[in-house]
Amino acid sequence: MTIDLITRTRYPKLCTRLVRSVHATSDESVKMLIEKDEIGDPRLVESYAGMASHSDADILGFVQDDIEFLDKGWDTKVKS
Repeated sequence: MTIDLITRTRYPKLCTRLVRSVHATSDESVKMLIEKDEIGDPRLVESYAGMASHSDADILGFVQDDIEFLDKGWDTKVKS
């Protein structure tokens, strides 16, 4: 079972923190689908749908770029 995480970002530092936390705390490989969020571009649904169409994962997670994964093994918990 695979997990892909989808996000849009305006702030590279936040996105870097998100990606690092995902990889540091996941038990298995998690693919990140990231799109730059242009200020004033309200196409959130279309953007997420477009990224989701490139995924073949069993589970899609829609996350914001300002979150940080803290729990080790979070992906295993989600899959169970």
